[in-house]
Amino acid sequence: MKAEGVVARLIGGKLRPLSRPLDAIDDSLMTVFRHNELVPLVIDFGKLIYVDAFRFATGMDHSERDPVRWELFCSNDDGAQNDADREWMRCEASQEQERYETPRTRGTFTDWFPIVADKA
Repeated sequence: MKAEGVVARLIGGKLRPLSRPLDAIDDSLMTVFRHNELVPLVIDFGKLIYVDAFRFATGMDHSERDPVRWELFCSNDDGAQNDADREWMRCEASQEQERYETPRTRGTFTDWFPIVADKA
């Protein structure tokens, strides 16, 4: 995706040196976002947009760093002053995502996962 006007940030936790949250969404196999804490990564588009799918890529190095489980939430509350004030909706996993096996090949994009929003 093109990251013009997009902000990516963590809710809590500390960043590792040379690790930028925006690298998690730059659609490049050459960058990597590493974070060892289980804290939310918020992607703020700065305006209301429709997102109907997502994907991720395996890293170039260690498979133990690959995502194996995740939760996806979305919000269309652009008037909220902070993340705690937003109305979050859980985006339900499709059947294929529930059973998805992360690719073992290094530096590979996954298939696209469809997003279905459901109020949390």
